[in-house]
Amino acid sequence: MQIHVARQSAQIGIFTVEEIQAGLISGRFLLSDLAWRDGMATWVALGDWPEFRSVVPPSPAAAANSTVAAATPVNAEVTVPWEKEKSPKSYFATLKGAILTPRETFAVGRFEFGNYLIFAYITTLLTLPAMAYSQIAQGDMFKQLGEQLQQIHTPFFDGMAKYFLQQGEQPKFIAIIGIVVAALFGPLIHAFFGVLDWVGYKILRRSVTVERAVVAGLVGAALFFNVIYVPVALLTGSPVLYFGSALLFFIPGMIISCRAKGAIAGVGAWWAFFASFIIILLFSCCCGCTLWVLVAMVAKSFAG
Repeated sequence: MQIHVARQSAQIGIFTVEEIQAGLISGRFLLSDLAWRDGMATWVALGDWPEFRSVVPPSPAAAANSTVAAATPVNAEVTVPWEKEKSPKSYFATLKGAILTPRETFAVGRFEFGNYLIFAYITTLLTLPAMAYSQIAQGDMFKQLGEQLQQIHTPFFDGMAKYFLQQGEQPKFIAIIGIVVAALFGPLIHAFFGVLDWVGYKILRRSVTVERAVVAGLVGAALFFNVIYVPVALLTGSPVLYFGSALLFFIPGMIISCRAKGAIAGVGAWWAFFASFIIILLFSCCCGCTLWVLVAMVAKSFAG
């Protein structure tokens, strides 16, 4: 049985029951260290595991001497390929591990913001051709969609058709500006949403550092846009295929993204999902309330 152990939101590594029992006796691990294994909903202190309750911890001095060594992994123990070396091979190995085995891939790492900001910009660079194609092809797609909706001949769909036809008429330089802005500031925007995820973790009372939450957001966005955006963007020319593929890829992309975010943050995938969901819900409520107040103020001014 493989058990993940963490201390103060920093994952120490993956160990067997026997290794953890020996580590508790030697002082390498503490009963307050958090642990997780497949099938568990959240991390639980080692002292609350039936397998480790009977283990006698070492003296406070011995435990203090082992704290730094256990909490700070050395280079040989780092499991994230991207942290071992910066190369195309390690980049794609990290993506592959994040999709297939996120817990093992992100078991031990420093998760420094600068390293993963570079990772995010590489992802943006790789998806840039698909982004450019999507922006260019959107005009034709919206035109096709608008023409199809016009054939239904109802007031509701006529309004939608007019909107889509107008989208197809926008100048090309607007699409170019959108591509440049996304390329320059996209990863920073994803980092900002990582900070919002950290607020969500705090609301859910999960112990996650800001840096880990931001790194999780950067990697989660990289996965989501690799799994979702690129295949969907290549189908932009056809409205049916575009929206159909977006629906088809959305749920698998969310699952892959939340599993990786949860592994990096040291929480389960569901905690990662609900942290983002809470923030989206709060923003929706705030925006909805703000809109309602503005509408009420406008209505009152006209009534006056």
